[in-house]
Amino acid sequence: MSLGGWDAAGPVAVPDTQLAYIGYIDGTTWGGAAVHLDLHGRPSGVSIGGSDCQPLFGETRDGHLVCYTSKQPAVRDSAGHVVWTLKALDPKDEYDYGVVALSPDASRVAFRIQKALSYDSSVIRSRDGTRIGLGSTFDPQGWLDDQTVIGAQGSLQPTCVGCPAGFQPTTLGLLSVSAPTQVKDLAISGRFLGVLSST
Repeated sequence: MSLGGWDAAGPVAVPDTQLAYIGYIDGTTWGGAAVHLDLHGRPSGVSIGGSDCQPLFGETRDGHLVCYTSKQPAVRDSAGHVVWTLKALDPKDEYDYGVVALSPDASRVAFRIQKALSYDSSVIRSRDGTRIGLGSTFDPQGWLDDQTVIGAQGSLQPTCVGCPAGFQPTTLGLLSVSAPTQVKDLAISGRFLGVLSST
């Protein structure tokens, strides 16, 4: 069992983690179906997002989450009802959805596109279908609020031997949905894990 976080209903865990991976895994990846824990730390209730949901990238405080598939992720509520879906990718091509970060109000996602597991580019897509391209030098990792995305920016590599001209090590950056081409460099390296809040 691995602890996944907390939402408005209480602590969330993945009782049976299914990930087996050689190398790097994003810091907030959930490796299987998630459930709430009772006061004794035992799983209680049904799977968050429905029994067929793979909520790899967590959920919002009110229980919305992305049920992940590599070709067409869907945003669902905690009971498993589909709220909206992302554009379907052709199952025959080499492109897949990578990390998909859901905004706190569940109206947008920021995600990366991968080709054969290699980073290609990033996009924000809204529930209404609006698409904002983020290019190939910003890798979204999460949302600070409904308008602000945080992620890796630069050459998307922390270090490089024999670097090409113009190489910039990866640092964290912020961008606003209203100005997606202007990334504010935070001048620190690392991974975004989540927002701490008090109620």
